[in-house]
Amino acid sequence: MPDPKPGDHGGRRRDQPRSDQAPLGKEQRKDLLAQLERRSSRTEPPERILQRGEQALKDEHLGQARRVLQQLESSVPELPGLDSFRQNLAAAESEERRRSNLQATEEMLIRYIQQRMKPLAEMALETLVELSPNHPRRGDYEHWVADLDEEVAHQRRIEEQFDAGRAAVQKGDLRAAEKHLEALHKDDPDSSLSQRLASKIVEATQGQALSAGIQRAKQELEELLAANRLDEAEQQMVRLSRMDIPKVTIDVLRQRLEEGRQKLRDQAEAAKLLKLFEQFVGNGDWPSAREVAQRYGGRFPASERTGELFGRINEMEAAQRRRQSLDEGLAAVELFIDEGKRHEADLALKLLESLALDPAKLERLRERVGEI
Repeated sequence: MPDPKPGDHGGRRRDQPRSDQAPLGKEQRKDLLAQLERRSSRTEPPERILQRGEQALKDEHLGQARRVLQQLESSVPELPGLDSFRQNLAAAESEERRRSNLQATEEMLIRYIQQRMKPLAEMALETLVELSPNHPRRGDYEHWVADLDEEVAHQRRIEEQFDAGRAAVQKGDLRAAEKHLEALHKDDPDSSLSQRLASKIVEATQGQALSAGIQRAKQELEELLAANRLDEAEQQMVRLSRMDIPKVTIDVLRQRLEEGRQKLRDQAEAAKLLKLFEQFVGNGDWPSAREVAQRYGGRFPASERTGELFGRINEMEAAQRRRQSLDEGLAAVELFIDEGKRHEADLALKLLESLALDPAKLERLRERVGEI
């Protein structure tokens, strides 16, 4: 095997990427492309630069296309084809803005529909149709907005039943209150108002009919539920169901028992997701960690923990990118010093200054560059 040539560094060229080097981030790739463009433009024909810009525009790399346009406008503004390239870039940028506006409008429309805010939903729908007349979900959105009146009327009926039931409880007419509760269950079984009215009926019933023995049994059940001793609570529930207790009371207590079981299941699932998240974060697997954070947010939408998870990912990923940038910057300076490229080494040093390199290490590099 022949000896490596001078400058080959053991058979590997200086500018050949190392196999164990981490891939560049999005911003680092942009910076590297910009540097390559500036270097190549010193000798590259304007027509070739324009071709690169057109290819970047075709590949939807609008940032690179803008840099090419700025470069050509400042150097060869009369270049044939530049006006057409400028117009095509403006059209692509306009389309990019349109897509961004369309996405924001669609998100607002969905939020207004969910919140039953019909006037605002109608305005958002009108804007969405203007931006995209052939939107694939236009029919769905129009149908949902049209149904908002029925949704509002449905909600009003639920509130009226709740108010009437609450008034009946206050008057001591628990039979009438239970009729309103049944109507609430029929209109919307999952309504929180139904649960609130049931609780009020339970309280009123306890004050009117429950015996001391029933009260003690119920109190024991409450204590078991509070202590998450759910198996014992279920046995107590069976005993209570055999006593002279209104069915609505039993239903509410059963619901509380199920809520306790669901709480334990939620805690177990949350712990499992958080453990998985920590594993991915520890391994620096940011995409997988983000996927777990999204799953956590979808499973527990009311939790503030989701924002904390994404915040940790962003902070740790940013720190990793900064370390990579420092390592790459140091490697570049060392390479330029070895090759005796004073100008390039100075530029790389300025980049390291912006990354807050250790002052002592930065000063030593300046001295080495000064010796070139």
